[in-house]
Amino acid sequence: MSSEIQPNPHVTKLQKKIGCICQSIRWMLIIWLGWLLAIIVTSYFGADAAVAKLNALPSFKDYPITAQSYVSSQWVHLFSWLCATPIGFAGWQLTRFYLTGDILSEAAALRMKRLGQAALFATIVGILVRPISAWLLSPGHFYSMQVWNFFAPQDLLNLLFGVFILSLAHIYHAAAEINAENKGFI
Repeated sequence: MSSEIQPNPHVTKLQKKIGCICQSIRWMLIIWLGWLLAIIVTSYFGADAAVAKLNALPSFKDYPITAQSYVSSQWVHLFSWLCATPIGFAGWQLTRFYLTGDILSEAAALRMKRLGQAALFATIVGILVRPISAWLLSPGHFYSMQVWNFFAPQDLLNLLFGVFILSLAHIYHAAAEINAENKGFI
């Protein structure tokens, strides 16, 4: 008799079906966070050129930008990026559960709930960062801007995505409870 643990054939079959999807999601999370960080970091190196371009725009003629104000506004975007990193962690943990075959469990539903919460949190922080960044960039120009200039159509989509994931997490949690109850009957 062998002392080796035999893999569950249902889990192995499931891993083959969703493994590529889960790994793709993981890579997309890494690329997305890396891309955002690269944009923020590279903006520090080109601060003088960016300030010159912005000061050449008619809207900044009366409210010139300094290199210091530009860098300060970029620090706020770095804070926003830090607030988005929990999306990567939560997505990674969720796909880890799925890759082990743990899909209809309360633990997987909790990970999905955390992903939805992280998405909502990062979206709200991203919306709040825009006016703060604009004020740091040029307070005079900030006061001449309209409130709707700080919102973008993708904000609504990102909020919808977060709420959708939270809804799915709630459904998965209920399904996990039913699944556990059904296993108790057998």
